[in-house]
Amino acid sequence: MLFLPRADLLTLCRQHPEVALAMLEALARRVRRFAEIVSDLAFRPVKERVARYLQSAVAGRDGALQLDLTHAQLAARLGTVRELVARALAQLERAGAIERAGKRVVLRDRARLEAFALGDPRGETSPRA
Repeated sequence: MLFLPRADLLTLCRQHPEVALAMLEALARRVRRFAEIVSDLAFRPVKERVARYLQSAVAGRDGALQLDLTHAQLAARLGTVRELVARALAQLERAGAIERAGKRVVLRDRARLEAFALGDPRGETSPRA
């Protein structure tokens, strides 16, 4: 961490506008990310948040992951309570999207998990006819 007195920071920005632009870009990225988090917490159901978390956690892997977080820790990360995380995981498993064995989570149906992550409450992978 670096602390710069306000006057020194203003002088630096005036002498090197690219520094000011870089700081603005970094702040804008953070504000966008925080806005996404607030939107997720306010508008996405817990099952969708859990599906999105699992989807991002297995990205680039073979379709399995070791869930090292407890349900309470995962709930805190997703802005909910342990009971709702446990219920969402059970629903995802009953729907055939995942399979759980202890802390190991295996994707059984990547398309169905993606459908849940995108907000389809039934996890349907194709449009209904």
